[in-house]
Amino acid sequence: MRSLYSVMKKAFLSPLCSALIIPGFGQLLNEDIKKGVLLLLSTLILVVAGLVTLYHKVIVAVRQAGPGPYHLNLIIKKVEHTDCTLLWLILSGLVAVWIYSIVDAYIEGKKIDKKQIERQS
Repeated sequence: MRSLYSVMKKAFLSPLCSALIIPGFGQLLNEDIKKGVLLLLSTLILVVAGLVTLYHKVIVAVRQAGPGPYHLNLIIKKVEHTDCTLLWLILSGLVAVWIYSIVDAYIEGKKIDKKQIERQS
């Protein structure tokens, strides 16, 4: 008789990969290539959008601060007082993609494991 781990491999490993490595990796492990690539691309686009937005905020703050002995503190204060709504929306999108990829990887992995158990019986 096979161990429970060897039978429930996909239901355990694929959500773990989506949670700890990168969203979409669990779908690739479950051999759902289209969904995995879509989630990977979504994650990449959201991360790049967040970094570009943050970079833009810092550049604007640097230009407004001007030279001086308290240059860094002034830049930090200016960045802190900017509107971060877009950054929060991007972060919310990343969290939503991350949670979806974990739950979907678990559900699909469980289905795959169930099919393997039925084949063995």
